[in-house]
Amino acid sequence: MGERILLVLDNFSSHICAHTRKRAHELGIDLIILPGGSPHLNPIEPVWKSLKWESSPLIVEGAAEYCALLDEIFTRLTSQLSFTDSWIENHLSGFTQKLR
Repeated sequence: MGERILLVLDNFSSHICAHTRKRAHELGIDLIILPGGSPHLNPIEPVWKSLKWESSPLIVEGAAEYCALLDEIFTRLTSQLSFTDSWIENHLSGFTQKLR
């Protein structure tokens, strides 16, 4: 049996519509819909916070340089596996146990 796919989504309308839920089911993807008004549960929010913190004091020559800088910072932040592991442990461990 293959690995399960868990997709974490916020309450954005296209994320929770019937078509999305149906297609995810067809593809064998389990959707985890976060409650509204709970950005602290969304794993990308700490990344955005860190990205804004690191990029706000910087002075750049233009848009291209700024985009390249943001890409570099975002890639570094999202590649930190300890962030992912701790988020899964803190927020999904109970949910994934229920699915087994």
